[in-house]
Amino acid sequence: TMSGDIRLTPFYSFKEVVPKVRGYVNELNETMFSALPTRGPHSKYEVPELGLAGKVEIDIDDNDVCEGIACRVRSKSYQVLCHSITSVRGFVNPYSVTGALPLVRDIQDAGFDLQITGFGLSNSYHAENEYCKLSDMEKACKILSLFVSGMNEVLN
Repeated sequence: TMSGDIRLTPFYSFKEVVPKVRGYVNELNETMFSALPTRGPHSKYEVPELGLAGKVEIDIDDNDVCEGIACRVRSKSYQVLCHSITSVRGFVNPYSVTGALPLVRDIQDAGFDLQITGFGLSNSYHAENEYCKLSDMEKACKILSLFVSGMNEVLN
């Protein structure tokens, strides 16, 4: 028995991937694993003398899904956020990490122009002794203030 999870990058939909994965599992079982490599005639995932044959089963909880997200870099909020950061720090260095935040993709799929940013020290994220600099948080307050002001101008 093995267990694990499926981690999707933001460019794939759970609703599209899961049926394909289930199809692959069914194909393996229907073809008795003929698509898989073996190491000779005695490694075909079966023990005929005992009437045993390998079988793959997959159990996916469709209610326990957390899809990845990719922020829309051509949106107005992205432009305003980059401008706000540049105004305070003098530069902006957008980057991406893989991962997922529960409910965030749902918010984006509902039509919201969603951007994600952080102002802590990336080398200490999720560490037992995670910390930040007060000077960075002071800049964060200025950046977010400019962002809210800029979005207010865009929307009004």
